[in-house]
Amino acid sequence: MTTDEQPLIFFSYASPDRDRVMPYYTFLEDRGLNVWIDHKKLLGGQQWDYELRKALDRATLIIMFVSKNSVNRRGYVQREISLALTKIEEKLISDIYIIPVLLDVGATRPDQLSSIQFLDAADEAFDERLLEAIQHQSQEVQAASVAWSEESGISVSKSYVKDEWNGLPGYAFSAEVPYLTSKRYANLSDVTDVVRGYIKSNLLRERAVIIDQSSSHFNFGEERARRTNTWEAYCGDPIIRGRVLSLVYTIAWYGAGAAHPNMGYHTFNFFLDPLCEVGELQSMMSKPEVALATIQKHLFDELSKLKCEDGYSEEPLLEPDMIRAGIEDWDSLSKYVFADDGVRFMFSPYDVGCYAAGPQSATVPYEAINPFMRDIYRSALDIYYVEPSLIDKSDASAGGDNGEAL
Repeated sequence: MTTDEQPLIFFSYASPDRDRVMPYYTFLEDRGLNVWIDHKKLLGGQQWDYELRKALDRATLIIMFVSKNSVNRRGYVQREISLALTKIEEKLISDIYIIPVLLDVGATRPDQLSSIQFLDAADEAFDERLLEAIQHQSQEVQAASVAWSEESGISVSKSYVKDEWNGLPGYAFSAEVPYLTSKRYANLSDVTDVVRGYIKSNLLRERAVIIDQSSSHFNFGEERARRTNTWEAYCGDPIIRGRVLSLVYTIAWYGAGAAHPNMGYHTFNFFLDPLCEVGELQSMMSKPEVALATIQKHLFDELSKLKCEDGYSEEPLLEPDMIRAGIEDWDSLSKYVFADDGVRFMFSPYDVGCYAAGPQSATVPYEAINPFMRDIYRSALDIYYVEPSLIDKSDASAGGDNGEAL
């Protein structure tokens, strides 16, 4: 495994603290660890916000440096740390681990980290303690993976598909492919074949640039990042709810010469026994029109609560009209997974907000859509807990709100 394929350690810090944080980055990098810090990893032509979000999606461990610079005079956490905290909230506790480091005595500690033991950078043995914490957390990650495998009956490893070509434009392709095996579920390895087919199809599409070179638009004097199409795919850990397995891919891409890169999602959902792909969400509903109105209302309410991430404003992050346009029909709700607490929907930039707002996700709880799901899906998801009489009442109630949800 190359360094880039090792678990990613993400450095989160306030920009005024860069000089204090960099020695710790060098210390860990010199020991062969895969550490990401914006100051070192951002190349010419790359965009800060885009690369930061990609790194956070890949991160297994976040080292969060907290100082008096981390919080401004209004009490808002600086934007990079705010994004990291948001990403932590989105992930399962088994997906990501945090090592908070106190750079200044008396610095305000984010509420989300109040239950976690901090390391003190002023400790004479801090370097050793940091290494010990990373090793401990790595062991915790491994233990969580083993426990998950034993409970689920599924083993997971990842392979990597990479390819690149230096041209006008060139391309750089990188994707993770999960390899799933199980003694409990026959044919589970077919999931790998389905996912690998998706990845390979995208690779072949990227390679097509070789037969369409354009020296009139690009030249080798430009920064390589500006004249290279990139496509990267990172696969999250499998999610199992009942007897349904979901996979989320974060896709990041950039078309050479474009104003900015973009990112989004691709999802897969499978019945485990028998192994087959789950169809469109609409097909799972006994009353699709009523179900759609219910889902739209929950998504609109959740997305409307989001606030700007600039650290200074309490203004809504997303415009109401853009949210409505982004959830207007079943086709706009095609990227989803079955999480532990509900159906989680993913939205790329531009789907429900402007590009600067970034990608978004929102979850509709199972209680809200359970009354409208077909029995086979309620059974498969282990959410078969609503009495038929209550289902009828819920249908009638939801039907009465149809058309007024938004």
